[in-house]
Amino acid sequence: MSYKLYMGSAYWKKRKLLYWSKFTKKCFICEKKEGTTLHHKRYDVTFGAEPDDAFVALCRFHHLQFHAHHELKRNMTKDTDAYLLEAKQTHLQYQDTNLDDLSWI
Repeated sequence: MSYKLYMGSAYWKKRKLLYWSKFTKKCFICEKKEGTTLHHKRYDVTFGAEPDDAFVALCRFHHLQFHAHHELKRNMTKDTDAYLLEAKQTHLQYQDTNLDDLSWI
């Protein structure tokens, strides 16, 4: 099954529900709950049987930021982990400023 078909399938819905039953539905970076989705760190796995560490929860903003700056490839674990570390550090630095929109960064 192609990735595109998988993302619209009952298999994906079931896999997401399984993930959210184990982990809090909030962005790993900013902890925003609204609009949080699962980012695939890897595409070199069997769809529907992905290990939990093949995903990370990201809000729409951080998910779009990742894909805007990183090319799509079968295994993006290193790119994703580096992005998470940098974005989390940036978020923590600006957390006390009470800024909700960091899109200017």
